[in-house]
Amino acid sequence: MKNNTLDGYIKTSEIGEKQVEHIDEPIQKQGKTPEIRYPEYTEEWQKYKIKDIANNFDKQRVPITANLRISGSTPYYGANGIQDHVEGFTHDGEFVLVAEDGASDLINYPVQYVKGKIWVNNHAHVLQGKSEICNTNFLSFCINQAEIRPYLVGGGRSKLNAEVMMGINLNIPSLPEQQQVGQFFQKIDQQITIQQEKIQHQKQQKKALLQQMFPQGDSTIPKIRYPEYTEEWQKYKIKDIANNFDKQRVPITANLRISGSTPYYGANGIQDHVEGFTHDGEFVLVAEDGASDLINYPVQYVKGKIWVNNHAHVLQGKSEICNTNFLSFCINQAEIRPYLVGGGRSKLNAEVMMGINLNIPSLPEQQQVGQFFQKIDQQITIQQEKIQHQKQQKKALLQQMFPQGDSTIPKIRYPGYDDEWSEYKLNNILTLLKDGTHKTHKDSSEGCLLLSAKNIKNGKIFWNKTDRIISIEDYNKIHKNFKLQQGDVLLTIVGSIGETAILKNPENITFQRSVAYLRPDKSKLTAEYLNIVIQTRQFQNELDKRKAISAQPGIYLKDLRKIRVKIPSLPEQQQIGQFFQKIDQQIQLNQNKLEDMKQMKKGLMQRMFV
Repeated sequence: MKNNTLDGYIKTSEIGEKQVEHIDEPIQKQGKTPEIRYPEYTEEWQKYKIKDIANNFDKQRVPITANLRISGSTPYYGANGIQDHVEGFTHDGEFVLVAEDGASDLINYPVQYVKGKIWVNNHAHVLQGKSEICNTNFLSFCINQAEIRPYLVGGGRSKLNAEVMMGINLNIPSLPEQQQVGQFFQKIDQQITIQQEKIQHQKQQKKALLQQMFPQGDSTIPKIRYPEYTEEWQKYKIKDIANNFDKQRVPITANLRISGSTPYYGANGIQDHVEGFTHDGEFVLVAEDGASDLINYPVQYVKGKIWVNNHAHVLQGKSEICNTNFLSFCINQAEIRPYLVGGGRSKLNAEVMMGINLNIPSLPEQQQVGQFFQKIDQQITIQQEKIQHQKQQKKALLQQMFPQGDSTIPKIRYPGYDDEWSEYKLNNILTLLKDGTHKTHKDSSEGCLLLSAKNIKNGKIFWNKTDRIISIEDYNKIHKNFKLQQGDVLLTIVGSIGETAILKNPENITFQRSVAYLRPDKSKLTAEYLNIVIQTRQFQNELDKRKAISAQPGIYLKDLRKIRVKIPSLPEQQQIGQFFQKIDQQIQLNQNKLEDMKQMKKGLMQRMFV
């Protein structure tokens, strides 16, 4: 008989050439009795208002007009996710972002768990679980499965007011159970992320091809084209090759929409499905205001009956000169940002849009180019459908892992391990705990690398020709009493705190005091498991508690030694380590593909610009 625990839902399946975790559809039974639970938890879940379990950090939000943003590494968030990357930050830590207004999807309402330094504008609420009662990551999943639409107000641009949001009721279990539930759904999210990265890779390929198959700058001939076409492309304003159907748009307040089969479009795509339609045919939708991405500006080809609100322009190619499908690709590769006006919510006015210049070829060539890119879009759609399938599986599991209706007990819970885990102070499971050199060292033209916390990111050690080199003599002085070893775990403890990596090759490399060396006692602990433990929310929270704030935040070794760590048996550690290694390998594979695409883009730009 199949065990009604999560063990019955997790199995290994093939996606491409990599092994990933797969979640089966849950078993359905009648009645309100919980069906599947983690047996170590039996207490009922308690009902709280969000204000009782989370703090609101909206007052720290700062919107920045697109043309005033300084490019940097910090993700800049709006209602629907990352809009840009900027210098500085408004928040630093673990947070849940919930769309305030401008949500692109009112059914799957935008709720996102974020961690680290972020910049948030005034279109997303910022919440953080109260540590004594609510895990922030769990809070994100809890809000994610709530029905938000009844709490929205406003017209075409529905709004979730802060006071209303803080009064929403949620059921939550004990903190240990929250952590287990959160970890389970994190695994599902990791699978979804892998698929999304595959889609991003295909989109980058498409973007590179678009740049080569459309004339750039003052050129009237593309770099790549079908051999039977030789004539130059002609320059037209959009108003000369397309008609505008904005007057047929009709925004509908969320609570007035009648559910149906017609896709309801806003600036960034489908927001809902309704009865009736505003347009019927082939069209190109171009965001008017509220675009979620100003670099890859929202442009979409649609066909059939649709309903469009007042946040997307509606265009259709003039049949005698311009194919509508081709028009979508043509606008897609244009640079839209110079034509935008407005503040935090940039806008593309209709008159300005209709005056944008585009180069287009003859109708037969338009059709061939359009068909070529349609094939690429079909591949992307296949990947998107895979992601959507995973999201539906996740949604079904969320409904069973969170109490529904009047119930205070969820349907799915984790089984416990047969052996209890042991708890140790970090110092008692290490044979070495030491930080890097505190001294000043002169640069040398040859010798050994002297790296710092900035060289450790996402589980890897990075360096380039700009990093410091010190003499062999200085290196030997640093390591007079100890040597770095393969398998030592590196932990950043000054500035960017909490990044970790396993040292694979200790030859001719050392670190400044911003990096600590942790050497596991091999009779108790594996390096791979320690590396994973450091990445957990519990360990990162312990680091946060112990930060000493000065010019740069830092962790003292005496405080680091005291952090308590729970560990299972060595065989179980090895299994856990191997599982996360597989995930890291998948992520790295996609990162390598992305890097390849960046290099290809760089090469194309060198060919495309004089």
